[in-house]
Amino acid sequence: MSNPWDMRPSETLADYQRFLGYLNVGAARSLAKASKAMEGRGDLAVSLRRLEDLSSEHDWPARADAWDRYHAAQVLDRAEQIMAEARSILFGGAAGAAKLLDEVAKGEREAPPSTIAAARDLLDRCGLGAVKQSKVTHGFSDSADTAVERAAAALGASPADLAREYESRTGGEPGGVPAAGDGERRP
Repeated sequence: MSNPWDMRPSETLADYQRFLGYLNVGAARSLAKASKAMEGRGDLAVSLRRLEDLSSEHDWPARADAWDRYHAAQVLDRAEQIMAEARSILFGGAAGAAKLLDEVAKGEREAPPSTIAAARDLLDRCGLGAVKQSKVTHGFSDSADTAVERAAAALGASPADLAREYESRTGGEPGGVPAAGDGERRP
């Protein structure tokens, strides 16, 4: 089935191009704006009265409305895809940073201060940086579990979901946070 904005059998190619000119004026379109936009475009330029006749004859407002709704749905779908990708990246990055801080706080891993600062900065940027400072001798948090819980809550997931997603994406390595001393970023 064809779309309402497709060329109709009763339309000439020139009239359909005029409809496209009307459509391309945008959501705040009018026949007057379309007429002005077509000025100087050779045989597409016609009087406003002729555009009114074509609009009425070929139902331009309804067809343009259908196009606008379709286009808005496409934009919304793409925005939702981008948000899902961003959440996925946030899952890995926040989980990796929280895991790194947790391991350092528990003495299971060493990391240079710049790596620790990068991990804490990532959590801060994600709105998860209120992880409390503790009496750990290195001065970083011993409550990374709290950061993971807050990350999960912010993403609408459980800490277990966050951990599974992190493990599946990174193989257990902190996403994008260098391991102590190697200076390389992990995938």
